[in-house]
Amino acid sequence: MFVVPFERDPQLGTRATLTEAEAKERNAGVDAFVEGAPQNVFPEVGRGPALTSLIVEPENGRLPPLTEDGARRAKQWRVVADPEYRAASAAELRPYDRCITRGVLGSSEPLR
Repeated sequence: MFVVPFERDPQLGTRATLTEAEAKERNAGVDAFVEGAPQNVFPEVGRGPALTSLIVEPENGRLPPLTEDGARRAKQWRVVADPEYRAASAAELRPYDRCITRGVLGSSEPLR
């Protein structure tokens, strides 16, 4: 359960924060979720700030549509989500699809 959604609900328009009543309602849902779960199963779930979304720019709090180039690249990177798609070779898969990582220490360093 994510306390603050990634994208803003379109009904909220450009509001960056919830009212006090809306925040209480969301926190009540979080409390009910945590109380119903076994202890320490969801330690990351908790009350969050009264933000309407994690995206703060653009002002509507929503991801902008993909550009033509972005849509082309996203199509190239399709993998496991489409059960009909079968990669012709490992070169068509992303490193994370192939479970290749830079390790714990490598993940703290920027790519060069």
